[in-house]
Amino acid sequence: MRFREGIARSVVWNLVGLAVAAGCTEVGDSGRLVAPNAAFSQRGAAAETGVEDVTPPTLVSVASSPAAVDVTAGPASISVTATLSDDVAGVQQWLVTFFSPSGSQLIQVFGTPGLASGTTLSGTFAGTSQVPQFAEAGVWEARSLSMTDNAGNNTSVDLTAAGFPLTLTVSPVYSQVEIDIKPGASANSVNPSSRGVIPVAILSSPVFSAAGVELTSVRFGAEGTEAVPLRSSLEDVDGDGDLDMVLHFLTERTGLVCGATTAFLKARTVGGQPVEGTDSITTVGCRR
Repeated sequence: MRFREGIARSVVWNLVGLAVAAGCTEVGDSGRLVAPNAAFSQRGAAAETGVEDVTPPTLVSVASSPAAVDVTAGPASISVTATLSDDVAGVQQWLVTFFSPSGSQLIQVFGTPGLASGTTLSGTFAGTSQVPQFAEAGVWEARSLSMTDNAGNNTSVDLTAAGFPLTLTVSPVYSQVEIDIKPGASANSVNPSSRGVIPVAILSSPVFSAAGVELTSVRFGAEGTEAVPLRSSLEDVDGDGDLDMVLHFLTERTGLVCGATTAFLKARTVGGQPVEGTDSITTVGCRR
């Protein structure tokens, strides 16, 4: 709006209303709104006509790839492509969560919105994520896909019930080796709040040499993915005449908590074969 020079009075004017035309974003000298913007146009049109958006997005289809990954040498990528639609506001974000066989690990793939083709009202969306090295082996399952639109409407779809079961097979399958927590001790007592170390021995056998374990690959703790060894040595801890690998781990880095009954060690050999060992523990120093 423009005032004619010498006519408008020098007083305080109050703005009592503003009419906004659909597809416009700023006011020009003539008082008209100019410079259309496509994203604003959709929301502006809805406001002008009194349309409200109270419906969440709809899942049309979803798929993931690859179907299997091998994380022996390092992390691997997984991608999810989802076709989604929304009636007014447009898709803002979406999320798919894969759970490990035990349910203790998860991988999330999402987009904000990650539009690959089409529009946020009807389009294909894509996202990627990493499967970490030492991830739990076996078949992972995506149980649901959650979606939110630009109006704040959200919903979660059970993928199996909707006919879109998503699974991911994580390999390798670990070869089992024998480990001994606190070798020589009668009880494997662990104080989770201790600032000390936990000695763990990887025991050799007639078909396995602990000396062949790649030291940099070793992890130990609640899941076998936590602590790295501070130091190591080769010695015969079980008196069977062959050399075992003895490693020391900071207790506070293991992720072990009061009530835990088992600890895991994961590693790979210099030849690339993943190995895993478990041993029982008893936690002490815990307040009841």
